[in-house]
Order: sequence, then C-alpha cells, then structure tokens
Amino acid sequence: MMILYQANCQKKNENNNPATQTPLVEIPPSTEPTPTSHTPPKANSSNSNTASKAKTQPPRIALVIDDLGQAESSLVSRVCSLKVPITVAVLPFLSHTKENASLANTKGAEIILHMPMEPLGYPGPGKHPGEGAIFYSQTETEVRQNIARAMDNIPYAKGMNNHMGSRITPDRDRMAWILEEAKARKWYFLDSRTEKDTIGLEVARELGIPALERKIFLDDDPNPTEMHKQWERAMSLARQDGRVVIIGHIHPETVSFLEKVLPKASLEATFVKASALAR
Repeated sequence: MMILYQANCQKKNENNNPATQTPLVEIPPSTEPTPTSHTPPKANSSNSNTASKAKTQPPRIALVIDDLGQAESSLVSRVCSLKVPITVAVLPFLSHTKENASLANTKGAEIILHMPMEPLGYPGPGKHPGEGAIFYSQTETEVRQNIARAMDNIPYAKGMNNHMGSRITPDRDRMAWILEEAKARKWYFLDSRTEKDTIGLEVARELGIPALERKIFLDDDPNPTEMHKQWERAMSLARQDGRVVIIGHIHPETVSFLEKVLPKASLEATFVKASALAR
C-alpha cells in the first residue's frame, strides 16, 4: 500500500514540476492509456461553425425590371428608389433608351440590354419583338451585327437578357452567335426563360460566360392579388434554394406593389444585383 501511495503522490508531483521529480514506480505504457480529450478537434469545430453559418445565411434575391426604353422618367426614378439593389433591362433603339439607362445608372441601378428576339408565332398580332431584333431567318453575320448594334445603343450595360425570343433561345447555333458577342465584351447573360425548351443558360455555361435564369415572372397578371401570389412563390423558392431571380416590368402597378412589399422582404432576404448571382 505504501508503494502505491508513493507512486500516486509522485505522479501528482510530476504534473506540478516534471523536471524535478524521479519516478518511484515505472508503469508500462500499455497499462496507462493516454487520457482522451472530450474537446472536439479544431478542424471539426470549424467545419461545424461554417455549416451553421451557411444555414443561417439569408437568401439572396435579384430583382430585374424589364422593358425600360420608353418609360417616363418619374417611373424610372421610383423603380431606382426602392432602397434595394435593382437591375433594369433596357430595350434598344426606343425614344427614351439612352435617357432611361443614364437615369437608372445615376441612381445606382445595374443596366443590362433587353435584347429583342423572335418569338414563336411571329408575325402574328402582338408578336413583333421590336427594333433591331434577332430573327431566325437572319444569317450569322446579321445576327452578330444586330447584337453589336444593340449593345452599343445601351450605355453602362454589363449584361443582357432576352425580350421574347421563344423561337431563338432553343436554337444552339443562334444562341452561340449571340453569346459569343456577349463574351467578347465580358457581359453576363440572364435567360428570361420565355420558352421552356430554352438552352440559353446551358450554352452560356459551355462558353464560360457568367449566367443565371429567371425563376419568377412577377406581373404577367398585374393584378395586386396575383402579384402577391407570385411574390410568395418567389420568397418560398428563395428560402428553399438560397437564391431566386424575379423579373417584373416597368408598369405603375408593379412599382406600387414593390413599394409595399419590399420593406418587409428586405428584412428576410438580401437583395442583390443580377450580376451577383451570375456564375
């Protein structure tokens, strides 16, 4: 008993001053396993913290307003005063194209080209995409020239999305011609998804162009009740996927609706310019 007591005392003293004690009893390593720490390794703790932060990160929403180019300056000012980052898509060659783009830029909005493209059903009623449009019948040279002209017509632009275009966006050759021109200017591409069979996003990724796609059209029906339904869908998708792209249009009803819902929504999500979600 005395020997055991001396060994235990000796062990306690070693903990206090290892350099000055001489062991009375030598204990083989196999009989005294190294104490196991209950503290998780730092690397695992770090990974856990990272995962926790990712779960608590608010969703990101890009809000894009289409069809600037012939809007009243007062309406453009209201859109750009919504107190969240906004991206505006401007149609080329219209009466207020440059004015709308310049005003939006001054107020901090991101500018993209809203490129007119042929829809299915053209030339039926309401199916003309607009001045300088891309048509299926055009040659590669004509397509590239039209894209370049439209790009030059929109000051401050750094990307593009399609206006109409359901006849063009499913066509790999034509989308490659269009997007190669965008790549040459280091623009990103937003696929408006006006056609379920579009391959715009796919071709953009193949070409190494930052790209993203629309998930929600806010105001196909500008009735406030219907817009509210679409807005709730958008918020649900944002919570589910961590991000969502919403496209609305420069209608007075849409702007009034956004003025009402954005103060609350901005507490639940982070609004960003469309380029921030392009990848």
